[in-house]
Amino acid sequence: MHFLFLSIASYLIQNFSNKSFSRTFGKSLSAIQNTACVIFSAVILQLFGAGNEIRGVPFLLSVLYGILYFATVYSLQLSMSLGSLSMATILCNMGNMIGVVFGILAFGDPFNVLTVVGILCMILVVILSAPITEEEKTKGNTWFVFGLLSALGNGLLGSFKLYVAKEYPSVSSGAFLGWSFTFAAVVGLAVVLFEIRRGLPFRQWLSHPALALGCGVGAGFGTAFGNLFFMLAIASGVSSAILFPLNTGLLSFSLFLMSLLLFKEEKFTLRRFLALLFCIGGLILIRL
Repeated sequence: MHFLFLSIASYLIQNFSNKSFSRTFGKSLSAIQNTACVIFSAVILQLFGAGNEIRGVPFLLSVLYGILYFATVYSLQLSMSLGSLSMATILCNMGNMIGVVFGILAFGDPFNVLTVVGILCMILVVILSAPITEEEKTKGNTWFVFGLLSALGNGLLGSFKLYVAKEYPSVSSGAFLGWSFTFAAVVGLAVVLFEIRRGLPFRQWLSHPALALGCGVGAGFGTAFGNLFFMLAIASGVSSAILFPLNTGLLSFSLFLMSLLLFKEEKFTLRRFLALLFCIGGLILIRL
C-alpha cells in the first residue's frame, strides 16, 4: 500500500508544478510546460523500460497513446490556468467512467447497480462543476470546456491502458509508457515550434528560467513516478478495486485542500464540496 501513497505524492508534485507554472506564465505558454513535462517523463520512463522492446500493434498503440496524452494534459493545463486547480482536476477525473463503460462493453467486466449509481454520480459532478452564476459564466465557460476535453481524453487513455493490458499481457508497461511519452514529447515539440512561428511569447518563458525549468522538471518527475509507483502498487497484489478509487479519491481530496489552503483560489461552497463528494463516491461505486 505504501506504493499507492508514493504515487499520490508524486501526482501532487505534478499538479503543484503545473499550477505554479500557470499562475506565473498564464495559459499562453501551456504548450511549453506540457512539452517539458513529457520530455522529462519520457527520459525517466525510458530508463526504467530499457531493454524491453514492443513491436507491431502495441507499438502503434503507444504512438496513439502519446498523441492523446499530450492533448489531454494540454487541455487540463489550459483548464487549470483559466479556473481552479481542484475543479479542473475533478472534471478530468470524471472521465474515468469512460474506461469503466469500455471494460463492460469490450471485455464483459462485472456490471451491477452500483456501477450505474457511480456513473450517475460522475454526471452530477459535471453539473455541479459547471459555471452557473453570471459572474462564473463571464469568466468560467472556457475552463469548463477544456475541463470536459481533459475528461474525455482521460477516459480514452484509461481505455487504451485497459485494452493493452487485456489483449497484450506480455507487453511491458514500463516500455509501453516510455515509448508513449517519447511520442508525446515529439508532438509537444512540434506544437511548440508551430506556436513560436505564430508569435508564442517564448522570451516570457526565458524571463524566469529557474522557475520554468523547475516546473517542467517537477511535472515530469511527478508524472513519471506517479505512473511507476502505481504500477508497483498493482504488482504488489493489492486489488485494483481498492487501488483505483483510493488513488483517485485521495488525490482529488488532496488537490481540493491544495487549491483551498495553498493557492487560496477555491471558495468552500456547498456546490464545490458536493462535487468533490460525488467524484469520490462515484469512483468508489464504479470500482465495486
